[in-house]
Amino acid sequence: MFTSLLLALQVAQASATQPIVIPEIVNRARVDAAKVVDVHAMLFPDTVYVGQQSTYQIGVFMESVTRQRMRRNPEYAAPEVRDLLAYDLRDKPRGFVREVGNRPYEVHVFRRAIFALAPGTVEIPAARLTYSLPQGGSYFSREESFALRSESVRLTVIDPPTAGRPPEWRGAVGAYRVSSKIGSAQTKAGDPLVLTLRVEGQGNITLLPRPAVALSWGTVIPAGERVSVDSEPAALRGAKEFDWIVTPRVAGVQYIPAVRFPYFNPLTRRYEIAESVPILKQVEAGDLVAPQTPVVSVADAPSLQARLAIVRTFVGERSLPFGQSWWFKLLLLLAPFPALIAFWRTRPRKPKRPLSAYERLVQLTLHEPAIRDGAARAAALRRAFLDALRERTGLQESRLTADGAWERALCLEGVTAETARRTAEALRELDAAAFHVRPEAPAAMGERIGALFAAIDAESRGRRAGRRVAGVLPAVQRFRVARAQRLVLLVACLTVALPLLAGSINLAREAFAKGVTAYDAGDFRLAAQQFADAAHEAPRSVEAWANFGTAAWAAADSANAVVGWQRALRLAPTDVDVRARLAATRAPQDVGPARVPTVPANLPAIATLLVWLAGWALVARRRSLGRPAGLLVGLTLLLGAALMTATTRVERALMGRDLAVVIDPVALRTLPALGAEVGPVPLAGETARIDARAGVWSHVIMDESRSGWIPTQNLASLSTP
Repeated sequence: MFTSLLLALQVAQASATQPIVIPEIVNRARVDAAKVVDVHAMLFPDTVYVGQQSTYQIGVFMESVTRQRMRRNPEYAAPEVRDLLAYDLRDKPRGFVREVGNRPYEVHVFRRAIFALAPGTVEIPAARLTYSLPQGGSYFSREESFALRSESVRLTVIDPPTAGRPPEWRGAVGAYRVSSKIGSAQTKAGDPLVLTLRVEGQGNITLLPRPAVALSWGTVIPAGERVSVDSEPAALRGAKEFDWIVTPRVAGVQYIPAVRFPYFNPLTRRYEIAESVPILKQVEAGDLVAPQTPVVSVADAPSLQARLAIVRTFVGERSLPFGQSWWFKLLLLLAPFPALIAFWRTRPRKPKRPLSAYERLVQLTLHEPAIRDGAARAAALRRAFLDALRERTGLQESRLTADGAWERALCLEGVTAETARRTAEALRELDAAAFHVRPEAPAAMGERIGALFAAIDAESRGRRAGRRVAGVLPAVQRFRVARAQRLVLLVACLTVALPLLAGSINLAREAFAKGVTAYDAGDFRLAAQQFADAAHEAPRSVEAWANFGTAAWAAADSANAVVGWQRALRLAPTDVDVRARLAATRAPQDVGPARVPTVPANLPAIATLLVWLAGWALVARRRSLGRPAGLLVGLTLLLGAALMTATTRVERALMGRDLAVVIDPVALRTLPALGAEVGPVPLAGETARIDARAGVWSHVIMDESRSGWIPTQNLASLSTP
């Protein structure tokens, strides 16, 4: 009964003012009757087109008695929405009532309009609600806090259909109508006018694109934009005004045609076009226009620029700048090596360390045939063997002259009896050969002595005299196997990559030929698309980019014309034709980030390499003659670093790193947000430098006095691989 009275009161109040539309979440949310406070979230609708509004609704359901017990309002934390544009809808403060389980619940609704910018699935996390209730009936009783979370919701976004899409459609979604007006009742040729186009309706007003306006009797320059948004109703509405500065060049009654604004209507699921009313404008003769060939506007571009010649032969891709190649870096790395070798050869020599007894023994055992006389060879081998034994075990031959003395002494040092016996026999044979008791030592005595000492060295106590080399050969073998594996992998990669590269070049050549055919037939938009496909397959093709710019210019797309010509000029900085065509565009192309140095692409790197090689060659020459070269080394390093820095800057400019062209001019903003303060509007085709990014925004620097944030989708990058 109580609920019915409240609903009747709401209806009566609504009829006296305006109809109240009850939000969908009030009746469709599944409220738990066991809870005195509940919170729910829903999307209406949950499947939208790109750019269509979906309303995110949060409903807070509070049992009436519980609401009266609260001493302060609950705290609501909205979820963080990523990859979406969100606008809070300013509903008038009102509460709704719903009966759940024979208990009335007071419902408070929070609504937010969200717009998706790309197709896919986006999940909105749960919202949080915190409230407190007193534990007792006393005013001074403690409060107990509670935290609730709503369910997360998912939004499905799809692209608008391609069937029936107008060629000039640029992403507007909603329902709109347009009107236009032009200032100054009377004007003269040469005096600027302001043409204003107003687009109003339901949809994402802030991101509406600027329509194309072209006049054959005057120049048209985009100016400011103004947005007014009405967020009180359930659907976002508003108006956006676009200004152009029109400068008449011809006197007389001039005709301003209807401006077409295509958009996709998600309710009817088809594309519609809103048109303004044509305007007639009287232009008086003026003294400000000089008697010269008038500046051709964008509307006149097809009739004039269709005569621009295009390149008809696809040559292929330009190689990377010389400074980016691996062998340029290898030459820079190898250049100091001759000088280092000269420094090493002329360094102060240290006296050689005398050979140890073990090293002399090894040398004799390895070069035994070098001594022709048998007695001399046996004497040298005997002396080296005794010295090595003394060095290894500390035993001296002068104290071991008795029979069996060597065997006993070696056994005390840890040598086995068999090795000691063989050592004593070898010493007796060496004594006989050295003192001419026998004509010469037995054959292969050197090998026997080497094997004996190796056994004594392994069996005796203390540190070994020889070096362990057991792991050297396996390591060398592993290195060789790894090198062979890398070689096989490289060959396999080249076998797979070369056909792919060849296929990419063939696709580029086919698209290039189709573009030439479309250009000759006068279909400039199709030609620009084909040349763009060719440039995508061969991104370092000067011909593809130059023809793309020419075809876009002929299709009255000056912004993309600048993109194509800029990329072509940065690949071939000495191309006079492309540079002349860039100079004919409205946006300045010879100052600031747009300027392309008029130097061959490889000249700075070649000059740097020649200076670097010459400097180190002089250092190596002076050092090989024994002259000091420290000052020359410092000059070479300093000059090489300066030239390398200049080369890097030039090649970075030619590769277009962090540079972009404005293809859809909108006002620059002081912060990466739609509600931020607006600044100047760049020209279509103006080149800017990107120094920061934040989500869907990019911070650009146009010149010393103009900088700000602009949507990244309004820019075309000039970076080439």
